[in-house]
Amino acid sequence: MKITGIDNARSKKGKLVLLTDPPLTPSVFSKFLEVWQVANFEIEGNSLIWLGPAHIDKEFARQAEVYLTEAENAIKAEKTRDENSNEQYLQKVSAQTGLPLI
Repeated sequence: MKITGIDNARSKKGKLVLLTDPPLTPSVFSKFLEVWQVANFEIEGNSLIWLGPAHIDKEFARQAEVYLTEAENAIKAEKTRDENSNEQYLQKVSAQTGLPLI
């Protein structure tokens, strides 16, 4: 996930509104907080909000992108595991009952 810029209209001193591509979702934001374990972030709409110190730099933005991407990838991996687990379950029930999956 990339941070594409700062929303000029919604940002102010003490509240930096960061736009992302793709737009931030609540599930990615939640996983992002879990992965990075840093405070001072919120989500507003589909934007990442930084409420911490104003003296952030390129490295901060790069790290945020890394952790946002890790969060996205973790969610995708969980979804794939869940789908595979469900498929295995259905295959097992199909074999046990002799009923085909339609």
